[in-house]
Amino acid sequence: MSKSLIIPPRPDLLIELQQLMMNSEPDIDDLAQLIKKDVALYSILLSVVNSPLYRRNHQISSIEQAIVTLGVARVLTLLQSIIVRSSLESNDLLEGFWNSAIEVAHICSMIAEQFIIIDTEIAYSVGMLHSAGIPIMMQNFPEYRAFHQQHIGLPAKELCYLERELFASDHYQQGYDLTKYWNLDKNISLSLRYQPITEAVIKDPKHLPLEVPTLLALLKISKAISPEYSRYWEQIDNEQTIMQSLQTPLKFLQINQDDLYDLREQVQPYQQAS
Repeated sequence: MSKSLIIPPRPDLLIELQQLMMNSEPDIDDLAQLIKKDVALYSILLSVVNSPLYRRNHQISSIEQAIVTLGVARVLTLLQSIIVRSSLESNDLLEGFWNSAIEVAHICSMIAEQFIIIDTEIAYSVGMLHSAGIPIMMQNFPEYRAFHQQHIGLPAKELCYLERELFASDHYQQGYDLTKYWNLDKNISLSLRYQPITEAVIKDPKHLPLEVPTLLALLKISKAISPEYSRYWEQIDNEQTIMQSLQTPLKFLQINQDDLYDLREQVQPYQQAS
């Protein structure tokens, strides 16, 4: 049984945003006004849309311009992820934590779009929030920061077992609890929870919705080809080991090795422009 930890209340801004998202066609002016209520949100959103990940030829300088350029659906997804991030921002987080999440999110969305696998916005959210339980662990356990730094390179399953042994909970469970409590899509929550047993879920999803193994496969591939993720999480596996670990998710999503190499090539310009 996982220990119950203190989870921050759902921010009022997130509640307003989710109410706006319930409309089939959210009003652009209402969305712009909501963003302008929060200076930090405004700044982070503009910073993200002007990052190398979006490869824009011109600088986006206003929220209205960002909405028109990216589309309402993507802005809503970005905002939801940014609000969660802002609410969990911690000085205890190592440099690169959110950078790696942003890159993984973008790759998840890119693969989902190119191979018409699943809703790109859900894919983006899973990529962005896949480690959202770590700040929760840090907020509840002062010693977790040192633990995180010491064990940052461990495989997910090993890390999950060790966290449960030492803290009676794990960051995957806390990511699930947070996103469920904050009323995010249930498939996002389930995908965060089952990361330690990704391979088993892909092979046999049992009672889980099909979206969950799909999102887990996407996440596994995106992490593997994200330079930011490899750098932050100290992933130093050789090429053969990486390819072996990706056989199940690649087969599940019907992506061949040539496609994978093409995806890697597409990710490289992000790094060169950074």
